[in-house]
Parts: sequence; structure tokens; C-alpha cells
Amino acid sequence: MNPLDQIRTPQGRYPVKLAECEHGELADGLSIRFIFKEPGCGAPECEKKKNGAVGVEELAFLVDASFEADHVMIEKIAKETGPLFGPNKTERLMDWFSESMLASAAIDIQAVVNSDEPDAIRFEPFLNKDRTPITKKKMLPSGGNAFLVYSLAIAIDEKSIMALFGDEEKFPLVKRFAFQDAYDYAFIGVGNDNEGASLAVSLFAFHREITSSDFLAACSEFASSLKGGEVDEDDALRSSLTEKAHSLGIDVNDAEQRASNLDGEIEFYDEPFCKEDVPHLQKMVHAIASLNLDVVGVDLFCSGENDGFLVFPNYISYLWYRFVCRLGQVKIARCEVCGRGFSLLKGRGKPRKYCSEQCKTKAKNARVKSQRDACRELFIEQQLPVSEIAKTVYAEELSSNVRANKRKTPEEAENQVRKNLVGYPAFKHKVDDDLRAGAGAPFVRRCMEEGVLSAEQVAQRISELGIMPKK
Repeated sequence: MNPLDQIRTPQGRYPVKLAECEHGELADGLSIRFIFKEPGCGAPECEKKKNGAVGVEELAFLVDASFEADHVMIEKIAKETGPLFGPNKTERLMDWFSESMLASAAIDIQAVVNSDEPDAIRFEPFLNKDRTPITKKKMLPSGGNAFLVYSLAIAIDEKSIMALFGDEEKFPLVKRFAFQDAYDYAFIGVGNDNEGASLAVSLFAFHREITSSDFLAACSEFASSLKGGEVDEDDALRSSLTEKAHSLGIDVNDAEQRASNLDGEIEFYDEPFCKEDVPHLQKMVHAIASLNLDVVGVDLFCSGENDGFLVFPNYISYLWYRFVCRLGQVKIARCEVCGRGFSLLKGRGKPRKYCSEQCKTKAKNARVKSQRDACRELFIEQQLPVSEIAKTVYAEELSSNVRANKRKTPEEAENQVRKNLVGYPAFKHKVDDDLRAGAGAPFVRRCMEEGVLSAEQVAQRISELGIMPKK
């Protein structure tokens, strides 16, 4: 028995008091190190925090759009979750990133399923190589029936397969989903090409029960996806898929069907996405989530009714369970600063624009700088009056639609314009040049009329510059 099992909760969580994320290059095998709580200290807290715990939605976005890791955020999440994959004192950071890529794909697809946007906007993430690119094709096997295939490849680290899935030998998997007048078959396997390892998910959609020839055609396409598009005869893959067919009640032993190689002649046609794809995309999410749910067991004595008397061997399986229980609520947004995705599932009130307080602060600083620069350019270069500048630059803050704590009065907006000017070195130089030039100092007079400079300030600056009054 592992000593850590004394603190393990029915949700598969191993409570920790500290989580430390190593810094450096990912290629160096960085890890997250955990220091566990003492027995008897973890379970009550776990139950109290259960409803507000970190979810798959947070794990999905551990890296930003440029694949840069936020170590502060990772440590914060790791302290709440503890080890994801079991009673481990350390876990590879790359394993967490691989799980993050898996979760990100599922959430991107589910957000599309839940969207009510027009099709052109709704399915845009599938066309973006930096999001979750999914292809949709119509397949027409020679002498067979046409059907649709939705394909997705999720990048994962090859060394993470054991941590995420337990054993690569379990692949390929074939899962059957029947609903209404549709019969979907999800093929899942680990592929490898020049760009590295990936989890290949191909969902074949039929409007009738699958036949043996349909299954062999699907096998051919799936085998190709595992090889990066190259068709290659693979006896081990053929044998494994044939075994899966038998478990699904599909007879592929007929000599005529066995003569059909996995690389049989098949015609493909690219198809645009439409709302009729949504039920099939939902099954693709189910297939991805099931990879972490196959290990969940039932124990009437160790678990509770709230979780359906289920027992989870590790915390990641519990997080996926919670995610599946609220699929209809999944909605994501992209941070306007770093591009990182974040969940709107727990959002209240006005929708968030940023993934973290750091990005929110960066956005605020950038907005303040932009407003400050605009004030200076409009006053000095375009010679607009302060009142007009305030209306232009601070239109949002002057609006009645903005929250009360962010709203400005016209007087406050004008004072902010003046403040932005006074601290500007180029403004000070222009004032000095105008005073030295004499000729009535028109710019300085304008500043005094607009309330930017007072008579006392001008007099003091004249004295500092040593300008003598003309006789």
C-alpha cells in the first residue's frame, strides 16, 4: 500500500500544502514537486472546496498562444489539485502540458457545440491552426456507402502517454455512439510523424448501422491519419482493429472483405461545417473525455451520493467527470492581451476580457498610455481644446453605460487631459521654446487659457530660465 493512500480522497485527490514548479527549458525535463499534507488534514478541506475547485477548464490553458508557460499560475493550480495522475511526489511539467492540450481541444469543440453564433463565426476555431483544427470530409469507398469523417490530431509529448493514458497498448480504441438516426464510431490512437507524437481522433458518422465494408474503409482512413497522411499496411494495427470490430459485433472475417486492404480505394470530398455537425462533434468530446473516465469505479462504501458512489483513482479523472457533468455550460474566451484561452463557466455579470490579473493590469497600462499619448498629440499637434480632447479620448468613461466606479465627470476628464500634458517632456520643451522666443508666447497663452498652466507656473518657469523682461 502506498503511504499516500492515507490522505487520498474518494475524488482521487492527494491534498498538498506546497507545489513548486521548476523553471528552465521544457526539454530539460522540468517537474512540479509536491509536499503533501499530513493524514487527517486533507479530506475535510477537500470536501469544503469541492464545488469551487480547479476544473479541466483551467488546466486547458496552462500556456498562452506562444506556448509560454505561466509558472505562477501553474503553481497556484497545482497547489489546489495536487498531483493529477496519482500519488506522485513529482510530475513532469510536460505531462501537464500534454493533458492541457487534450483538455483545450475538448473545450474548444464543446464551446462550438454550445455556441449560437452564425456558422461562419461558430466554426472558425476549426479553421485556425493555432486553435483546434478539425477537418470534415465525405468518404465514398469504392462499391460502398458515403459517410462523413471528422478528424483531429492533438499534439502530446510521447513520454506523456503513460502518465495520461496508463499504457499505449490500450490503443487503438473504437467507441460506438448511437443516437436518434445516427451511428457514430470514434477511432482513437497514438500517431507519430515528423512533427512528433499526437493523439489522433477520427469520428465516422453513419445514418445506419455500420457494415463490415464500412468498418474496413474507416480503418483505412484512420490508419492513414496515424501515419501523417501516408497509407501504410500495418499488420498489428489491422489485427487490433479486427479485434475491436468483433467486440462491437461486426464480422470482418469474410474472405471477400479481408481481401480489401486497409488502403483500399476511397474518394474524399471536403465538406463545410454546418449546424447538422453539432451532434457528431458532441460525440467527439465524449470520446476524448472517456479516455480519463474508463478507470472510474463504483464503491458504495468509500464514496458518496453526490458523486454517484463513484471512486476516482486519480484527480484528473474526477476533473473530467465534473467537466462532463456540465458540458452544456462550457463557454470560452481568448485573452485580449496574451491570447490564452479561459473559461467563462464560472463567470458572473460582465464577461471577462482577460485570463488573469496580470493581463488585466497590462491591458490597463496599455490603455492609459494610449489615452495619454492621444491627449498630447491632439493638444500639441492638432491644437484641439481640452474639452474636445476629453470628449474624444475619454468617451467610454463619460458614457452612462460604464460602471459607476469607472465613470468620469466632464470636469474629471478635462483635468486628466491637463495632467497628461504637464508631465510630458515634449510639452515642457515646447513651453520653454515658446517663452524664449518671445513674440507673445502664443502656445503658453493657449495653455493658460485652457487651464493647463497657471500664471504662477509660467512666472516661475520664466525665472528658472533666466528670461529677462523686455524694456
